Amino acid sequence: MRWAAVLAASVVLATAAVAAHGQSPGFGHGVAAGDVLAAGGATVLLWTRPPAAGPVELEVFGSSGRVVASRNLRAQPASDLTVPALISSLRPATRYTYRFRQGGRISPTGRFETPPRANADARVRFAISGDADATPDTNGRPAFSFAVYARMAAEQNDFNINIGDTIYSDSGVGGARPAVTVAEKWANYRLALEQPALRALRSSAA
Repeated sequence: MRWAAVLAASVVLATAAVAAHGQSPGFGHGVAAGDVLAAGGATVLLWTRPPAAGPVELEVFGSSGRVVASRNLRAQPASDLTVPALISSLRPATRYTYRFRQGGRISPTGRFETPPRANADARVRFAISGDADATPDTNGRPAFSFAVYARMAAEQNDFNINIGDTIYSDSGVGGARPAVTVAEKWANYRLALEQPALRALRSSAA
């Protein structure tokens, strides 16, 4: 299957298969890579949530271990401390690693692979999911869908697409309190990011 056909069918690559090795108490939500695209020179959107407001440094490493891109970012309370960074002009069909740093704290190391050139013939594996509600049910486990992420991680896909309903304001779980403020919606998003099955997906090999 041509990679270009996959891009046309999926529109965006919402969640790249990412490896996150090691743990850091300062970066409790780990790291993530998404929207890995080939158009106009390979690009990737990298993300983390550091432990505090203030400067954050991002480093992207090539296969030789040399820094090929870096960004000076700033975590702010207005964005719930999240810091996204768009990295462009990457080589196609290449693996990269990356990490964030804030003071003496270093994030887990993430890994992503850029797609082949748009006109290349390449075999790709991907999965599509949606409707992931992390609101605890009566058994204390997430209400919907999170078990599928562990399966997706085990399949070692090239990328995974998570479409729609990833933050629920009004969960279908009986008695669940609806999220009506921005802070409550952020809390629901963090709840989803903390799920072991989703972490397994984000720490699968690319």
